[in-house]
This record gives sequence, structure tokens and C-alpha cells, in this order.
Amino acid sequence: MKKWIFFSIILFCAFLQTGFTGFFRIFGASADLLLICLVAASFFFKQKTAVFFGFLCGILKDLLDIQVFGIHTLLFTVVSVLLTKLSRKLSVENSYLAAVIVFLSSILYGILARFVFSYIDNIIPLGVFWRISILQALYTACVFYFIFRFFKRLIQI
Repeated sequence: MKKWIFFSIILFCAFLQTGFTGFFRIFGASADLLLICLVAASFFFKQKTAVFFGFLCGILKDLLDIQVFGIHTLLFTVVSVLLTKLSRKLSVENSYLAAVIVFLSSILYGILARFVFSYIDNIIPLGVFWRISILQALYTACVFYFIFRFFKRLIQI
């Protein structure tokens, strides 16, 4: 039951990310709601389920983005595997620690994406990349911090 509820939340976050996060941009950066769903799945579900949800979030991000299809799917799956390994070793009951992990996951995802996109001639200057990546990671971590309790209650249903 909780998997279907989480699946619905992922679809809802994909809808929000495409339509409404533009209204809440800070210096051109917005929270990555699908990355938040990926991290929450990695924290609260077993590895197979978490990787499936990470794969699903990646597919949705690819469908809603103008980049080459499949890159986000691959990167979200890799980040999901890494996070499920990490979450087995750390207790994520503390919302501050969880927010820091989201921040670092967002930075890692940004670095991996920049590396992949540089090979397809979509090069962003390094200074602009770091400014956007750090602002987006901070914004994503702050949003995750406020909805972390909601995810914990949802998973306990």
C-alpha cells in the first residue's frame, strides 16, 4: 500500500516540478522534487524498491526535460544505488543529517550530470555550474528538511 502511495507522490512531484517550481525560483535555481523523492525512497525502502523508484524518477525527469533521453534515468539509478548503500550504514532519523545527505546527493548528481553533458557538447562554464549547483542543492535540502517528517509518517502507514 505504501508503495502505491509513494508512487502517487512521485507523479505529483513530477507534475509540480514541471508546472509550479518556476514560481519559486531563487536566483534561477529551484528545488529538485524528483531528487527529493529519490532520496526519500533510498532512505525508507529496501534496495530493489528504492532503485526502482529512482529509475522511475529518472524516467519522469527525462520525459519532462529537453536534454538527451536516458541521462537522468541512468544518473538517478546510480545515485539511488549509492544512497541505499549509504542509508544502510547511517541512521537517517535525524532530519538535519537527512538534509545534509540531500545536499550532498544534489551536488553529486550535478557533478555527474555536468560530466555526462560535457561529452555531448553541452558545456556550462565552471563558475556558473557551481553557483547553480550549490544554490539548487541548498534549496533542495531546505525543502526536503521541511517535508522529511511527512515522508516518515507516510512510510509508517
